[in-house]
Parts: sequence; C-alpha cells; structure tokens
Amino acid sequence: GWSHGEWWHLQLPAAEAALFHITALEMLAAGVNVVLYGDRLRGHPVRLCSDALATVQILQSKAAHSPTLQAVHEVIVALPEFASLGPTLQVDHVYGEANVMADASSRAKFELIAAVARQMGVPHRRVPLPIRATDFIGACVRRVTALGESDAGGAAFRQAAEY
Repeated sequence: GWSHGEWWHLQLPAAEAALFHITALEMLAAGVNVVLYGDRLRGHPVRLCSDALATVQILQSKAAHSPTLQAVHEVIVALPEFASLGPTLQVDHVYGEANVMADASSRAKFELIAAVARQMGVPHRRVPLPIRATDFIGACVRRVTALGESDAGGAAFRQAAEY
C-alpha cells in the first residue's frame, strides 16, 4: 500500500495467501489501509483508491457476489476505523501510472519506490503494520478458512507479486 509517501509491504505465508484470489488480496490491502489511516483521517475527506475494480464496486454498493469477497467485506465494514471514515469516504478505481507506488510496494520493488519518489521530490518511508492490521488480516483468514474455499486463480499472480 501507498499513501502520501508512506508505504507498507507484507508477504502472507503461502498457506494464507492460497486462501485468497487476487481480487480478494486487493480488497485485503484496502482494509489494511483503512486500519492504517482511518483514525488519523477521521473527519477529513478521504479517497481510498484501489486498482481492483471489484474492491471499488463492493465498497460502493456494499455487496459482493464471491463468498471470499463477502467475508473480507464484512470484516472491513466491521472495523471501527471504517465506520469513522463513513461520511467522508470516497472509493475510486485507479490503475496503471496512477498506481505505480502501490503496485511497487505490493511487489516488493522497493528500489522503484525510492527512484520514483526521488523523481517526484516526495519523501517516503516504509511504515510498519500495527497489530490492528495483522489482527484484521487474521480475522479475514479465519472467515475465509471457515468458508472452506481455496484459491480461485491467484497462484500465477503471486509468483510475480508479494502481498
């Protein structure tokens, strides 16, 4: 994830990553950003950007078709940080050049983050994930495990990208 010069990276253990297809991993990342920045941005206009159109559509419509995405969505909307952003939260679909930094952090391309930030004149720093963020991920893992679902095509992507 990336926000105004702050970025994070987490590689899930293989057994946990196998529970989520790529769209669910993208939604998981959106939830981590809610945990990281929700309290700090309470009361301010907030744009939560995702390059996964499914994440944007689910957060806007408050509904998901995939049981895995339903589970992750339910955990996100139960977050107190999500509730605190409620009236000021806007969710947008971004991709390509507008999403270079978030893509670089998810793929562990830390040198690219440094190079692009330097070119843009933006200070940057990697932020550690708080326990609340890992608790959020753990809650999603437990919910999806309870569904008995497995990976729906994300294995090939995970060979090139780390979450």
